[in-house]
Amino acid sequence: MTTALIPVGERLDVRTYADVAAAALLMVATLPGRTHGLGLITEPLLAELQLDRVEYATLNLWATLIGAAFCLPSGWILDRLGPRAVGAIVAFLLGVVVVATSFIDAALAAVTLFALITLTRGLGQSGLSVTSLALMGKSGAGRSGFASALYAAGVALGFAGATALVKYAGDHLCLGWHALWAGMGWVLILGIPPVVWLLASPGCAWKRESVDDFHPSAEGEPLEQLHGATLWEALRGPTFWVVATTTSAYGLVVSGLSLFQQSVLEERGFDRDVFLTSATLSPLAGLLGNLIGGALLRCVGVTRVLVVGATGVAIGLALFQSIVTPAQVYLYAGGMGAAGGLISVAFLGGWRHLYGVAHLGQIQGAAQTLTVLASAVGPLLLAGSHRALGSFTPLLQGLAVAIGLLALSAWIVRQQHYDSPT
Repeated sequence: MTTALIPVGERLDVRTYADVAAAALLMVATLPGRTHGLGLITEPLLAELQLDRVEYATLNLWATLIGAAFCLPSGWILDRLGPRAVGAIVAFLLGVVVVATSFIDAALAAVTLFALITLTRGLGQSGLSVTSLALMGKSGAGRSGFASALYAAGVALGFAGATALVKYAGDHLCLGWHALWAGMGWVLILGIPPVVWLLASPGCAWKRESVDDFHPSAEGEPLEQLHGATLWEALRGPTFWVVATTTSAYGLVVSGLSLFQQSVLEERGFDRDVFLTSATLSPLAGLLGNLIGGALLRCVGVTRVLVVGATGVAIGLALFQSIVTPAQVYLYAGGMGAAGGLISVAFLGGWRHLYGVAHLGQIQGAAQTLTVLASAVGPLLLAGSHRALGSFTPLLQGLAVAIGLLALSAWIVRQQHYDSPT
């Protein structure tokens, strides 16, 4: 197997590219339900509703924890209805909730805000994320490291583009967070479902007779790939826990920094413009990590790609306290983005390589549950640490050590691939 960007033997056709585009679009559509998306409106939301950061982080924690419960049933439904139908329906429902959230004001009870954020988390960060992963894993795109890289790159570009649009709308069109949120909701309602329905494969990869709908290679899929490991078999081995825990720890860091990144940078003396610029650059820098990770995924294995990415994140966190200029902020954001790109490819494209396709929705649902739980804890950890210690830096240093140890565990663990190249 060559390390070229498109390895020998990986055949990509129009159907595969369409599946990659649909899966990436579904993941980008989760933005309002992700911490990164909420982080774009956190400061004006807190100011308008007169909420304390710790209070808001606590509300976000419980909303995310409850929203994580959507992951496992989403995986079960996906293994029966298929990602195209589920993706269209969930995107529509998420849009309805986002539009409803745009009407929140100080006169409404906090319980209303809590309920809407919970639904946004459950439908977006949980349900729609699992759907996107399932579409990649169950389609022919899931066999290709290059397709996985394209998927991760498409997600990075989508998030960067959405962030840039929010910045432009706020800075040049003078739109408040209510209008921005309503706009996102209507895009989800009117734009995402028909596009996903047209692009995504209609087949159901868990049925032996329907696998051809997902355009397997001419040689056919090995039988063990079509069957795959069960959820229980995956949970019994250390590989699942190492990969899921490492990516979840990264998610904890990203969620905390995404929600309070403006405050974190203000502590270092930087203004909102530096924050928004770094938030736009980081996903773009992740493209490099996506491409490298996709090229290496099948050659060196999921956990080896994860090791490099996690090590990069640990180094970035350890060096954060040394940042003193905007240029260093952008360099830090780029490095974290590139390392995160490697981790993203390992998480987004690795589960099929590890466990096959038959029960992939349930396995990805279980892994996504852990990442959602971690993302719920991240903001509260940062807010609580800042309140107790007066600074974000001590926690970031501790997280650097923790992720470094997880990178070591990923290096040690033994890999077993259902679709290792022969």
